[in-house]
Amino acid sequence: MNLRKLNLGLVALVLGFGLVMTQSAFKSASNLKGAPTDYYFNGSDYTQAGDWDLSQDNEFTCVSETTVPCKITVPENMSLQDYLDLHATDILSVSDGRRDIK
Repeated sequence: MNLRKLNLGLVALVLGFGLVMTQSAFKSASNLKGAPTDYYFNGSDYTQAGDWDLSQDNEFTCVSETTVPCKITVPENMSLQDYLDLHATDILSVSDGRRDIK
């Protein structure tokens, strides 16, 4: 009986450890290590990481007279979505230039 409880405890420990490892594997790999990364806004909602790309869409150019962000530089060890969440209310002040509106 004690051996069965010990085995059940070990199985639970292994499953718990496996769950922790798999969940940490799903963190955004877009910019967790390394140098700062530039992202270009090519979408319609600047608060969503899916609307930012590593290259600028050819139909957009950076100009300075609009209210649409053009490019941001995300520091190393920070994900794009974390950076967008942190700067949700001041994205224009941290963006490099403005994008034309199309």
